[in-house]
Amino acid sequence: MKFLVLGASGFIGKNLVRSLALEQDNTVVAFSRKGQVEFADRNNISVVNGDFLKLSSPWKLLEGVDVVYYLIATSKPSCTNLDIAAEMTDLVRPTDVFLRACVDQGVSKVIFISSGGTVYGKDQTPPFNELMREQPINAYGIQKVQIEKMLYLYNYLYGLDYNIVRLANPFGPGQDPAGNLGVVTTFIYKAITGEEAIVYGNGDIVRDYIYIDDVIRSLRKLELYSGEYRLFNLGSGSPRSIIDIIQSIEHALSTRLSIKYVDGRKSDVPVNYLDVSRFTSCFGYPASTSFEKGISLTAEYLRNQTVKQGGLYE
Repeated sequence: MKFLVLGASGFIGKNLVRSLALEQDNTVVAFSRKGQVEFADRNNISVVNGDFLKLSSPWKLLEGVDVVYYLIATSKPSCTNLDIAAEMTDLVRPTDVFLRACVDQGVSKVIFISSGGTVYGKDQTPPFNELMREQPINAYGIQKVQIEKMLYLYNYLYGLDYNIVRLANPFGPGQDPAGNLGVVTTFIYKAITGEEAIVYGNGDIVRDYIYIDDVIRSLRKLELYSGEYRLFNLGSGSPRSIIDIIQSIEHALSTRLSIKYVDGRKSDVPVNYLDVSRFTSCFGYPASTSFEKGISLTAEYLRNQTVKQGGLYE
């Protein structure tokens, strides 16, 4: 099969491209706007650099592509609501052009990575299931919902096959601990380096966390899926507060984290965790890696990176 991964330089994208390329019969087009993306010189990966928002003619990019993984977003949950109008509209027109090209080029399926952490909002009782209303309280969540609805429309109008994955919070090797996403990976790195970890609010924000290898294995189950469901939650289904995370890291790594508490953020949903029973009924329970094992594996990866980079993570 031939795959196109939009957002290939991101945390999920890099891990996904590597997984796809391990099967020699696959060819993978890795699309990214962040410059050259390295994939260990595999001859079945081609890297295309570009800006999706300026991609006026995506037809050539989609030649021969069977499955598209759409992992692009123009904002992040922690930085959202700064320019609400732009965050809500930036992706609408280029996504419309792109989906039209998918129809024209005969793409078999689009798999869109949405947000389990933002689309359900804060006024419903978790665990959130796929039948609940979308009530995002930030522009990032609204952006995700807009693309979900566009996929529905393109299926209705033109028969374009798709699946939507409302993903919980992934963590693990390949995630930048200095970035704006990934509290688990960031806190593991802080524990290793002895740096201070920042906690917004009092640490009682609750989320659902899933190890990256489990995410990739689960996403790939959708490539040939032809069942009744278009939408799946993907996570562990288990709630963990920030305080729980800190305690788990301290226990797994036999260390103490230095914590600084600062004011909470209005864009943060207080409690969010997912009902993953639909996914489990179709494919089996997605989170086969325990949270503690994921912490240990991530810590091992980060330690190796700091040694390789002379003490600095890159």
